[in-house]
Amino acid sequence: MAEKKFITCDGNYAAAHIAYMFSEVAAIYPITPSSTMAELVDEWAAQGRKNIFGETVRVVEMQSEAGAAGAVHGSLQSGALTTTFTASQGLLLMIPNMYKIAGELLPGVFHVSARALAAQSLSIFGDHQDVMAARQTGFAMLATSSVQEVMDLAGIAHIVSLKARVPFLHFFDGFRTSHEIQKIELIDEAALTAMLDRDALKAFRAGALNPAHPVTRGTAQNPDIYFQTREASNKFYDAIPDMVAEAMEKISEITGRTYKPFTYYGAPDAEHVVIALGSVTETLKETVDYLNAKGEKTGVVTVHLFRPFSVKYLTAVLPQTVKRICVLDRTKEPGEAGEVFLDPNKLSDDGTVALTDMSFSKDGRWFAYSAAASGSDWVEIRVMDTADKSLAADKIEWVKFSGARWAPDSKGFYYSAYDAPKQNAYSSKNEFQKVYYHALGTPQSADRLIYEDREHPLRYFSAWPSEDGKWLFVIASEGTSGTEVLYKRVSDPKFRVLLPGFDADYSPVDCKDDRLYYVTNRDASNYALMKVDLNRPGMIETVIPESERNLLE
Repeated sequence: MAEKKFITCDGNYAAAHIAYMFSEVAAIYPITPSSTMAELVDEWAAQGRKNIFGETVRVVEMQSEAGAAGAVHGSLQSGALTTTFTASQGLLLMIPNMYKIAGELLPGVFHVSARALAAQSLSIFGDHQDVMAARQTGFAMLATSSVQEVMDLAGIAHIVSLKARVPFLHFFDGFRTSHEIQKIELIDEAALTAMLDRDALKAFRAGALNPAHPVTRGTAQNPDIYFQTREASNKFYDAIPDMVAEAMEKISEITGRTYKPFTYYGAPDAEHVVIALGSVTETLKETVDYLNAKGEKTGVVTVHLFRPFSVKYLTAVLPQTVKRICVLDRTKEPGEAGEVFLDPNKLSDDGTVALTDMSFSKDGRWFAYSAAASGSDWVEIRVMDTADKSLAADKIEWVKFSGARWAPDSKGFYYSAYDAPKQNAYSSKNEFQKVYYHALGTPQSADRLIYEDREHPLRYFSAWPSEDGKWLFVIASEGTSGTEVLYKRVSDPKFRVLLPGFDADYSPVDCKDDRLYYVTNRDASNYALMKVDLNRPGMIETVIPESERNLLE
């Protein structure tokens, strides 16, 4: 095995390094954050650096991105392996030529540092709007998530494009990857070069425009012919997933890092899986490690081959135990309906039922919502299974000024309710609100009483459990301002007063390591963040002091 070599570089450098190896011509026009790729290729060409064919890349800078795409198109037709680099609006200017390049089955490669498009304003950061706008052009799309992945996988775009006769768009996150500097392993150039299909290269050159054997291209066709020829291209795209998988298997052998069209990371028996592409997957992997260390069963699928999208290779890496899949998308498409989870307008035929509160269980399995009819303060809590949106049998009545607060184990929730009115529900006086715990799958009559105050009939109460399941808090109020916080270990029989009063507001934020973090306006009209040691309630510390000018929220 060849000795490993390491370099310190950013994503743009890694992409330019690979592109230079496999290119004979580079048509460029700078646009942030892709400009560095073009600048590096131009610099290396000026220095006489050689590509894998022993030639110096010919670099031509055009007057716009549209001109650069046109130059790529013409260069590919002449039989030269050609690439370009762009982002954002620049990619959109290339789209007309991208249709032609794909339609004529030319093996070009575009390297894109993905970026938001200028809409209500310009942004040089952001998302995947630009590459998503190119989905329909016919380019295969390969995504990389880190600087190392750019180095390892960018060559696949060049290698498979030539073999498949389909152009590739290789993209990675602008700035987040394009400008992130990392120490990475330099891929073995000889091993990567050996993967190039020389027969496909010979066939590509033989098909170039040449006055010695003229051909007719770029004709006009009537619908009966046009659509047949469009459909005739399907076989080229159908072959790409297997070609990419084969190339990634060889790259895995070269680098020692496992690559597939879709790569899975996480628990082999994961029940909750996130699917995403781009640099976010690096953060998701750390999140998966954190959650799985706490006993969760989670995983993440990194999308590499985005187009053509292969269901076969996606399902091959998904654990058989998966129950829920969340797909993270990073593009804005105005007017797209998306999936409606719950439409409050359909809670009643006449539109008089309103949604007043909602919450998901910690495991994401259940969704509890509160609905009020005809403008009443009385609400009914219902529970929905998020998997199929079916309503569970659970129904909680006589709830007012409260919603569902899920327990950490997701097996039930806390709520506040009154005894059922003995007379008219809309005219009866409401006194002695109580806090209950409802276990899923049980009737309301079986709910466990958690807290009641028989001395103060007009107080309101709400439960607030800590996420570690050790502590339970009850926030009491007598009106629209002023609260009191009571607490107990879940295993203890009685509550104790933690933050007394009603002359100040206390809003719990988090509970960690037996310390409650809360926001209060006690001696701080603009609010301050405090923490109190639950084992030593007298130990109160300031975390974020009150600001003289800004309100803490």
